[in-house]
Amino acid sequence: VGGFYYQISNSKKNKVFLNRATSSAFDTGENFSLDLYIDSDGKIKGEVIRKINAIQKDYIPEYKRNGYDLFERLYPKDVLEIDLVPRTGKGSKKELSQSIFIPNAPTARTYVLIEKFTEAGKTVQVWFKPIVTTCDNVGSSFTVSGISKLNARKVVLSSLGLPVYRSRLLKEQQDVESD
Repeated sequence: VGGFYYQISNSKKNKVFLNRATSSAFDTGENFSLDLYIDSDGKIKGEVIRKINAIQKDYIPEYKRNGYDLFERLYPKDVLEIDLVPRTGKGSKKELSQSIFIPNAPTARTYVLIEKFTEAGKTVQVWFKPIVTTCDNVGSSFTVSGISKLNARKVVLSSLGLPVYRSRLLKEQQDVESD
């Protein structure tokens, strides 16, 4: 790529990649995307792609090297449409983040914003929050293996908040065949 790694601060242990050709810099540990794929058992799996790997022309994700195809790619700040959960009064973060009614969402659905994703053992944890809240402490998370339970789909909203793109449901293959 033609760049150098520099440790910018003594208080932070992460390194920053500086690319002289493009005059750009970024934290090498930041995640670029979450690639979802269906494994041979029909289950949704995910692989986190880091920025440092994404800019390499010859980089091939492990799932592709193993013969799997990309099912859907999620980025931080993407919007997901998920099932609306009725409030039970417990007030848990997960319940609150999945129970906020959004008028332009389809019936019995709501929109959440992906904040980040992290590797958690053999799975990936996806952190999200409602798109219409003023509270910072309302977010929740789910694992890639639990995405089917939310009946999630990726959406792109217009500046008016109307969906201009809706992906297929992010469901495991055996769930799709039984519907």
